[in-house]
Amino acid sequence: MRINKSMFRRLRSLGPTAAEQGRGEMYYWLLGYKGGQRLVAGPYSSSMEAQSIAKEKMDSGRWKVVPLRTRDATRAKQILRHHLVTSQNMPVDNAMQPMRNPDTIRSID
Repeated sequence: MRINKSMFRRLRSLGPTAAEQGRGEMYYWLLGYKGGQRLVAGPYSSSMEAQSIAKEKMDSGRWKVVPLRTRDATRAKQILRHHLVTSQNMPVDNAMQPMRNPDTIRSID
């Protein structure tokens, strides 16, 4: 069976690539919520830096620091969506909801 470009993209979006699972520098991403909106922020060079940003910009207790081997925001969102579906048993429709950067959210207060 020959794999065309669309099939390759679909397979690639299912999870981390072999290179991302193996060697490489680790970056820290935030996955959290503020005012009901899912937010993704990063990359950060340390877990402590990511935690301090999370405490400042996201709802308390509704965030998680996720180590990934990518700096690319689009790729990080794909991996995080895969994580939501596989490890948290979230329905695919919910996982595909938009993920925003906290800097683009207007104050909800």
